[in-house]
Amino acid sequence: MITVVALVLALAACADTHPDVPATGAQADAATNMAGNGVTPPARLGLCASCHGRDGIAIAADAPDLAGRPRQELLDAMQAYLDGRRDHGPMRAMLGPIRPAEHERLADWYAAQTPAAAAETGSASDDDISIQAAAAAATDRETPP
Repeated sequence: MITVVALVLALAACADTHPDVPATGAQADAATNMAGNGVTPPARLGLCASCHGRDGIAIAADAPDLAGRPRQELLDAMQAYLDGRRDHGPMRAMLGPIRPAEHERLADWYAAQTPAAAAETGSASDDDISIQAAAAAATDRETPP
């Protein structure tokens, strides 16, 4: 039930944007303010930001930080969720309707963000994230469909 609620909230967060429609007004101002790193925020950022944070610092307890991760690592992870190598329903549901070109923009955005120091934010280390991902994958495999 919580997963369904999170999915609905995440979809609502970006319902007023479309990847082919340029941002205007307040959306354009926010994009300009967030683009200090030279990368324009992608139109579908709201889908990811609902858990991973707009700046790539996770706001959901079980979501890893994405800020500063290598672009190709992010693209590979997205593809792994889509083709089932990583079995996490909410991620597959979020990524499913997003076109490959937008995957590229999302990866560019998060790779360009400044990562937070684990000690300052209390975020998980890469090792912790790998352990969490392995545990989640094992749980997904053990849970009947």
